[in-house]
Amino acid sequence: MELIVRLRRHAAERGGQGAVVFVPDPVAWTEVPETLRVLGRQRDRWQRGLADVMVRHRGLVGRPSYGRLGLVVSPYFAIVELCGPLLELVGLFSITTSVLLGVDPTLALAMLVVGFGWGVPLSLTAVLVDQLAFGRYTRWTDQALLMGWAVAENLGYRQLTTLWRLRGLLSYARGSREWGTMTRQGFGAGSG
Repeated sequence: MELIVRLRRHAAERGGQGAVVFVPDPVAWTEVPETLRVLGRQRDRWQRGLADVMVRHRGLVGRPSYGRLGLVVSPYFAIVELCGPLLELVGLFSITTSVLLGVDPTLALAMLVVGFGWGVPLSLTAVLVDQLAFGRYTRWTDQALLMGWAVAENLGYRQLTTLWRLRGLLSYARGSREWGTMTRQGFGAGSG
């Protein structure tokens, strides 16, 4: 991420158009974390990496001279991706506090359901857009499975990811800049 932002910033500061071309079907292999612990460490590192990039390039945010990078991309990453976990935490704290202060619990529950429920149509829309753009999944069973996971991710996994991202922000605020290691099992003959 830092390399792409730096390249785009460099081009804008020198008056060039500069483009980073999107390749929709890259061929790359990576190993998925085998345990929740390792996945949590990965998400923590990613959040710290995002924080580092946003701090290094904070001068981009809201600056028309950087075009879409300054007016759309950087504000999005600053507000939604970087501050998103904090905003979710504030929302949960507000709902909990409102119930403790006497707000009707039914209203608080409705706010919570709407908040978490908003993720379902967003996830389903992402699946639909990907399918319309690339049509990778031709079997209806694959499409149904993908839509099922898009709904299920909002019921626990997303909240767990938010906790990991909060931990990453806290680690970054405490000065942690180390990348660490990720335990890998390897692509053996029995891997599928």
